[in-house]
Amino acid sequence: MKKGNKQFFLKSISDYYPRCLSIYINSACNLRCLHCDCPRKSYTLNNPELSAKEREKIIKKFATKKGELVAIIGREPLLTADSRKKVYAVIKTAQKYGLKCGLVNNGSFFHKFMEEYPDAKMDYIDFSIEGLKETHEKIRRGSDFKTVEKAIKLAVKSKVAKDIYLATTITSLNYQEIEKLFNHFQKIGKFKYVFHTLVPTIPHKRDDDRQNNYLKVSERIYLKEILPILEKMSKRANVLLDIYPVSFKNFPEFILEILDDLIYINEEFVFAKKNNFLIRFTTTLQTLMSTIVASPDGKIITMEDLTRKNCSENNMGDVLGALETNQHPNFKEIKKRINQIDKRCFDKTCFLPCLGQKTDCKILKRSRK
Repeated sequence: MKKGNKQFFLKSISDYYPRCLSIYINSACNLRCLHCDCPRKSYTLNNPELSAKEREKIIKKFATKKGELVAIIGREPLLTADSRKKVYAVIKTAQKYGLKCGLVNNGSFFHKFMEEYPDAKMDYIDFSIEGLKETHEKIRRGSDFKTVEKAIKLAVKSKVAKDIYLATTITSLNYQEIEKLFNHFQKIGKFKYVFHTLVPTIPHKRDDDRQNNYLKVSERIYLKEILPILEKMSKRANVLLDIYPVSFKNFPEFILEILDDLIYINEEFVFAKKNNFLIRFTTTLQTLMSTIVASPDGKIITMEDLTRKNCSENNMGDVLGALETNQHPNFKEIKKRINQIDKRCFDKTCFLPCLGQKTDCKILKRSRK
């Protein structure tokens, strides 16, 4: 395993520009998912949103910075006729300027999008699916499994995207059903599978901590049950596991258990790979390095800001204004976070997958004694 150093990261940022522009179309969603970390009051259609022309200016400028991908990520981008119109405009604009473009959605309104824009084509589309009917509908409250399944079949039939991803957040409610879900959809088409470890919700109300404990999956279950299943699945399809350090109480020990080596790719994310089974380690710091996240009203935000009632409240400025400069749009925030990393982290073998982002780390707590 490689060890990290502060100078390496600071130099990487100064020499590097984000390849991805993530655009939040709206601040509204039709579902109430058990694992969602967004406050319910943020689900509104009344928040200010950019016009199609304003978004085109941002995308055009991003293309001049050698950007590569425009990711449309919600809250639920296909929720209304107006939001679907904006999604279509973003797709066409990204393609106009030579950028790849993809969409994350919950499958509830995809059929309407295809009825309204049958010529829509994109590089990838991501459907959120948490299990078979009973499990999926229990976790994604308000979702209808059959509707999502039909949407996925429609995506296959229409060839709307080069790659179709099926994304699942692993929780105590669905980890035993992962293989059944995989086998079910393998009969329908060729997909790529993405699994996310559970990110604890930031408590907005009294029961949120209880919910976190209810949904979390232990390191032991990952080691003994989940990882072997995902590796088995990868013999038949591409499988990605997104691991977030905050998902695990004993993250450093967990990492040392499952990995012999880490590969640092594109100065963005740390990966471990075994055949078609790819593990990616994702932290807020890495997302800041690799991605410009644009709020519905065109402000630069972090993924953490999405847990706020007003996601633009602590923004880092206008996206378009930041793109007018030559500096990494998130440079100040990244530098601040790097400076906050405990200096003892840089010598730990678990530094690269964590980047010092797990502040309640047991290794650091032990070293303080």
